[in-house]
Amino acid sequence: MDEIEQGKKRLRSFHWVEEVHMYLQSLPPSEARKLVESHEEDELGHYVNFRTYQQAYICDYLAYLWELSPAAFWRHVRVSLIHPEGLVLSDRDEYLSIICDEPMPADVWEAVLDTLVYAEPWSLKTELGVFEIIRRQTADSSRAPEMRRLLARWVTALPTMDTHRFEGAFEECGYFDDQEGWPTLRPPAQVLNLLQECFGDTVPEWLRGAIQDARSKCRD
Repeated sequence: MDEIEQGKKRLRSFHWVEEVHMYLQSLPPSEARKLVESHEEDELGHYVNFRTYQQAYICDYLAYLWELSPAAFWRHVRVSLIHPEGLVLSDRDEYLSIICDEPMPADVWEAVLDTLVYAEPWSLKTELGVFEIIRRQTADSSRAPEMRRLLARWVTALPTMDTHRFEGAFEECGYFDDQEGWPTLRPPAQVLNLLQECFGDTVPEWLRGAIQDARSKCRD
């Protein structure tokens, strides 16, 4: 067994994410970086999707990953969003500021938008929640034009979205290993209402056409 596999086996032996965090910090940064970048996506739920009494520690771990390896940070964030609660939230919100302000990969952006379909309302509307991420990524990010284009495309496809893909994603990301029940998926019309609420009284002009098109498909 090579050093990377030995390290991954050691990480999997820890029950709590703060133990994972402390172990990685005990390693030289170059070794810790190789280790966190070596994980397959279906291994990441172990670190970010078992949340009972762990939310603050997960947030600290994600902030640490940003400094260690932005690539690993974004992969962990994407998996953490594939959870019925949506965002991992605590009063330690440094990592949420990063999600709001830093250029976001397209697959993570799609995962942010997907939470509108299933996540708990409080994770959408709280300060630095999904609504705030959407507003700031489409207004202030260096990739704002691309984020707007992807959001409009996501909205247009919403009425015909294959929601069965969420079932496989939740299973792959490990949430239901110790929980029961599937989250309730919102119908497209309700998701559109949430998006309008996100932007307040003035839905941006670049999004209005996509929302109108999606609403017409919902009525058909």
